[in-house]
Amino acid sequence: QAYQYGSMPGAYTQMFPYPCWMDDLYLYIISRTLPMCLVISWVYVVAMSTRRVVYEKELQLTEIMRSMGMTNGILWLGWGITILSSTTITNIILTIILKYGKITTYADPVLLFILLSLFTLNNIAICFLVSVFFTQSKLAAIISAILFFSTYLPYMAVTLQEDSLDYSTKFLSSLCSTTAFG
Repeated sequence: QAYQYGSMPGAYTQMFPYPCWMDDLYLYIISRTLPMCLVISWVYVVAMSTRRVVYEKELQLTEIMRSMGMTNGILWLGWGITILSSTTITNIILTIILKYGKITTYADPVLLFILLSLFTLNNIAICFLVSVFFTQSKLAAIISAILFFSTYLPYMAVTLQEDSLDYSTKFLSSLCSTTAFG
């Protein structure tokens, strides 16, 4: 049959089959408490890592190593590898618990591990940032713990007012690593 002007072929569309939506109380509770538990568990790691870096500076070991010819980049790389190697084991265990403990059943464990590893790298950067400003290790540990947890506080405000906030406010609050992690 030849095409005639004005007669268009009909289009048939159908909705994609999707299961009924259910209000899952477990999912709501775990989406609010799991990020907080993870951030609280990382407070200790950030505080102790910062304390170790500043303690080396407090004993003037970095000055001794610089006088022997070691550069700043190698010192920071050494600390980064040390902290990363100890936290990678924790990330592997956490990935196994979250995936096979049926907390995040549909999450890909590789992507979950990558997310935790990127969060770890960001935490290492926060440790390095805070350690530059201090010469006393105990004070640096306390301030880094307070600073790290205080970057999580915008997450609580964002989740309470999520519907009324505009895109730019949400974007600015997600620049804090712990807020974005939540």
